[in-house]
Amino acid sequence: MKKVTLFIIIACVASGSLFCKKIQTDSELMGLIESAAQNCKVDTRYAFVTECKNDEVAKIEKIIAEKKVVPLLGTFTVALQNKDDKIKAVACKFLYRHYRDNIGELDKNRDKIDTAVVEALIKAVGETKEYVSFYAAEVVTHLAMMKGLETSLYAMLKSHPQEYTRLEGYRQLMRFGRAKAFDKVKELAGNSDGKIVLAALEAPNNMYEMTEQEKNLICPWAQGFLSHADDNAALTAARIMNQCRGKFIDAMLDEAAKRAKEGRLKPPFSRVLTQFMFSCESIFGSPPTGTPEQCAGSKLILGVK
Repeated sequence: MKKVTLFIIIACVASGSLFCKKIQTDSELMGLIESAAQNCKVDTRYAFVTECKNDEVAKIEKIIAEKKVVPLLGTFTVALQNKDDKIKAVACKFLYRHYRDNIGELDKNRDKIDTAVVEALIKAVGETKEYVSFYAAEVVTHLAMMKGLETSLYAMLKSHPQEYTRLEGYRQLMRFGRAKAFDKVKELAGNSDGKIVLAALEAPNNMYEMTEQEKNLICPWAQGFLSHADDNAALTAARIMNQCRGKFIDAMLDEAAKRAKEGRLKPPFSRVLTQFMFSCESIFGSPPTGTPEQCAGSKLILGVK
C-alpha cells in the first residue's frame, strides 16, 4: 500500500485565538482536490464538480471510502481555507455530500475528531463569504455541537453574510446540540425575521427520538406557535407535536379543527393532518404515533371516510 506522507499545515484557528494549531492533511487527497480544481468543470457557487479529465471525483470518493471521513476532515478543512475558489468549491462538495452521508460515523467517533480541526473549520466557513459556504453549513454545525464549540459557531453564523448559510446552521442546531442548544433556538424564534423564526422551529424536528426530559422542555414551547400568524411557522410547530405525542397531538388537532370551523384550514397548515394520517399506521415496525381516537379525529377534520 502506498505510503502517504502527512504534511503539517499551520492554520490559525478560533476567532481571537492567540496561538496556532497544526492540522494534518493527507497529501494524496489534497493532490486530488487540487487536480479536480484544475481539471474538472467546477461551479464555484453550487459546488458542482463534473467533466473531470482524470476521474478525480471517483478517486476522491474511493479515498473517502477507504480512509473514512474522520481522518480526512483536516484535509477538507485546509482545502476550504484555500484562496482558490475552485479548491474551496471542491471541498464544499465533499463536505456537503460525503460528510452528511456519513454523519453517523462522525457521531460514533466524535472522541477521535480533533477539536482544533473543528475550530479551523468554523473559521474557514466564516471566512468563505460566498454562497458556496451553504454546502458546509450543516456539517460544521454538527461537528461544532459534537465538540462543544457552540459559542464559536453561534458567533460565526450570526456574522455570516450569506443568509442561506446562517439559516441552514440554525436548522441543524439541535441534531447534536439537543437541549443545550434550546436556549439559542428560543432566542432565534423570537427574531423579527420570519425566516429565522422558521429555521429555529425546524431545529427540534431535526432531532431524533426526543427523551422525556427534552419533550418537557420543547413541546410546551412549540405548542405556543400553533396559532402563529405565519402558516409555515404554525405548520412546523405542528410537526413537532407529532414527536411530542399525547396531549400535544390533541393540541394540534384542536388547532386544525378551529381553523376548519373558521374556514382557514388550508395549505400549508393542513398538510400536517395528511402527514399525521401516515403516522397512524405502523411503519417499518414502528408503532403509530397517534391513538385510534386521534387518528379518527384527524379523518373527521379532513372529511376522510
